[in-house]
Amino acid sequence: MSTLKVFKTVSMALVAVAAGLSLRAHATTVQTPLFFIAPAQSMWGPDGPSPFNYSGSASWNLPLNLGTETFGYGISATAGTVMGNAGGSLATSYTPVLSAPGVANIGLLYTNGQAGGSLTSVVGASASLTFFSQTFGPSIGLTVNNPFVVNPFGISWLSAGVSDIANPSIDLGVASADVDFGVIQTNYFTPTGIGGTLFYQREGSSVVQSQPFDLGTESTLPVNLNYAGTYDFWFGSSWNLLNQFYSTAALSLTGSASTIVGCGSTGLESCQWSDTFANPTIYTGDPFALSFNGSAPPTTFQIKVESVPVPHSLGLAMFGGGILLVGVLDGWRRRRARTPDGEVAGNERRAIGGGFAS
Repeated sequence: MSTLKVFKTVSMALVAVAAGLSLRAHATTVQTPLFFIAPAQSMWGPDGPSPFNYSGSASWNLPLNLGTETFGYGISATAGTVMGNAGGSLATSYTPVLSAPGVANIGLLYTNGQAGGSLTSVVGASASLTFFSQTFGPSIGLTVNNPFVVNPFGISWLSAGVSDIANPSIDLGVASADVDFGVIQTNYFTPTGIGGTLFYQREGSSVVQSQPFDLGTESTLPVNLNYAGTYDFWFGSSWNLLNQFYSTAALSLTGSASTIVGCGSTGLESCQWSDTFANPTIYTGDPFALSFNGSAPPTTFQIKVESVPVPHSLGLAMFGGGILLVGVLDGWRRRRARTPDGEVAGNERRAIGGGFAS
């Protein structure tokens, strides 16, 4: 076989190797459905009962010099629970064949389900209001619903609920007075990531390795595959929706009054007054993590690590060098074909065959 044909054959082989290595570099993606549930739990955190216990007073200077009325009010939480759920999918991207032992980069991406997530809190409380020597002492229930999405992580989702506790009204004939006493509760919920564990094992080995991850801070999971062989991968059964939650509560005490006469230039027109007597924040909880556990169907995949690699860059370099050398040899052959002096060509052939004739 001529030198030219040898280099052409080698070049074609290198092209095939380079093409094969390029095909192996294509990533494969598998999907894992995830569903998270937060069972009913205390909305005050793991440290025990609520400090939601508040009392205060306010005064109101009644119109038309009718005097000053003092209010006494208070509220105390008797129960508070929170629960929720969320759904979505985890996309895992990987290269199924590695040309050499080393690091495999596993890509992880969580996408929200169509419904996203929902959080619900329920508060039971007792309240009291003393107004014009009358005491109102109802029990109240306040429910707050928080819709949210999990990704992007770190965004706080808040929702408020308002409950009217008492709306007493006093009619004095020529004047009337109304008081509105209520509570506003606000939930703050921040999903911060998805927590899980990736396990892997080389076939024929008894060693199982694991790599925990937090999708709030990691989108690529590097895994060391130090030996040639086929590796089996699977996710653990423990999943968590990482989060922060806290709640606040504020009271609202407002009043309004009206008279039949007493206003206007003649003093015969009706009068209207309104005022805010108190709107204190009576509770701000400490942030804590809700128990938000997840479940998923089994997901497995494999990565094959080859033992005798042909580096892609080296193959391309050899391929380029081969093309260059083929071009040089081909140019040399063409120059010989155009040599007008046949004797010189004959001498060259004899030199290649073993020397010049004497």
